[in-house]
Amino acid sequence: MLERLQTIAKVFSRLKPLLLLIAFAGLMGFGLSLFESPVLEGRQLMMPSLVVLFWATASVCFAVLFENIPPASNPEAGYRQRWSVTLRRGGYWLLGSFMILLSLSLVVLSYQLIRTWFML
Repeated sequence: MLERLQTIAKVFSRLKPLLLLIAFAGLMGFGLSLFESPVLEGRQLMMPSLVVLFWATASVCFAVLFENIPPASNPEAGYRQRWSVTLRRGGYWLLGSFMILLSLSLVVLSYQLIRTWFML
């Protein structure tokens, strides 16, 4: 699981400037909608820009967290080094599980926000 997350994170890390730009655009759209800018009529872009902001931020965090996962421990290494690598990889495994749950929550939240947006 960790190796697959690392390969996905390496792709995201190459796209990090684009993701940051998308997150900034989502933040600007949300801010303009929140403060009722004369550029926009009403709060039409609030929920879609919030969804874009959440997904871009989650993608950047994913790229930063899983870019450098330590390799599996060498069986010929000392006990202390194997234990250290095992603990670090266990922490990354917990972070990976949390990111998968966060992504699933973002799918549900995105669905709810876009559904609410269409009802307005």
